[in-house]
Amino acid sequence: MPSTQVLVVDDEPAIRLVLTEVLRREGLTSTECTNGADAVEMVKKNDYAIVIMDIRMPRMDGLTALKEMRLAKPDTLVVLVTAHGNEKTAVEAVEAGAYDYFTKPFDLNEVRVVVRRAVERLKMQSALKDAKEQSVSRYSFDRI
Repeated sequence: MPSTQVLVVDDEPAIRLVLTEVLRREGLTSTECTNGADAVEMVKKNDYAIVIMDIRMPRMDGLTALKEMRLAKPDTLVVLVTAHGNEKTAVEAVEAGAYDYFTKPFDLNEVRVVVRRAVERLKMQSALKDAKEQSVSRYSFDRI
C-alpha cells in the first residue's frame, strides 16, 4: 500500500501544526487546508485516504463538507474534530458518514489511536479488494 495521504482541515494554524506532527510521527504524509469549501475541492481532485477536519470553520462547516466529500469520494475516511462537550454534533457526524471523531482540546494519544485504527481499516479494505480481484480472475468463466 502506498503512503497514506491525509488532509488536515482546521482554521487554527496551531491545531494544524500539532496534527501534522502527529501524522508525521505515525509515518503518514499530510497536506493542510484552512476551510471546508477548499477541503471539498481538494478531496475531489486528490486521493486522500483520510481527512481530519474541524467541524466549526469559516466558508463551510465540517458537517456540510463531510456530506459533500462522501458524495465525491465515499471511500475516504473522514475524522471530525468537535468542541469538548458537543456529543450531539459528534453523533450527527457519525450518522452523516464520519469514520470517527475526537474532541478539542484533544489528547495526542487519542488522536494516535483514531489515526492508527483508520490506517488499519484502510489496509483491511485494500486486502479485501485484492482478494476479491484474485478470486474473480481465478474463478472466471475463461478458466473453466
